[in-house]
Amino acid sequence: RYNDQKDHKTFLTGFKKFIKVNPEAKCVMAGHGINWSNKKLTSLLSQFKLTKNVILLGLVNTSAEIMKSIDVNVLTSSHGEGYPNVLIEGLACGAPAVATDVGDSAAIIGSCGWIISPKNPPQLLSALLVAYSTYQNKDRWNKMRSESVQLVAKRNNLTCTIQKYHDIWVG
Repeated sequence: RYNDQKDHKTFLTGFKKFIKVNPEAKCVMAGHGINWSNKKLTSLLSQFKLTKNVILLGLVNTSAEIMKSIDVNVLTSSHGEGYPNVLIEGLACGAPAVATDVGDSAAIIGSCGWIISPKNPPQLLSALLVAYSTYQNKDRWNKMRSESVQLVAKRNNLTCTIQKYHDIWVG
């Protein structure tokens, strides 16, 4: 969704630098307020000259289809995340993640992505470049995608959830 918490400016700053290395790169953004009628967002896209590299979908009902089609899931929240479901959704669809170290992002991603500091476009660029380098080694990338799916299945199943609740409430 479009919200100051999600820090789209940091993302777009890092992505602008990334497309200098990979000019064909595209970014797909979806969620409430992520559309061409959002003047704040479209102003940033124009300012960074990214209108040709960014696709705005708005609110969608087919997030799994989108997640299955992306290479990397990026979350640049600056604050206020608890347990960001978008990271789990992406990993479950085989999309490794780049995320800021906010809330439980690092615990969710584990070894299936890259954690950066909030509000740090240079670190975002570095993580995107490492992800791109990994992507170019298809065997390594496919292994990472497979591990992403396995990680989510292992940590986010009913048995695991019941055990977590039991540990909290019963001790």
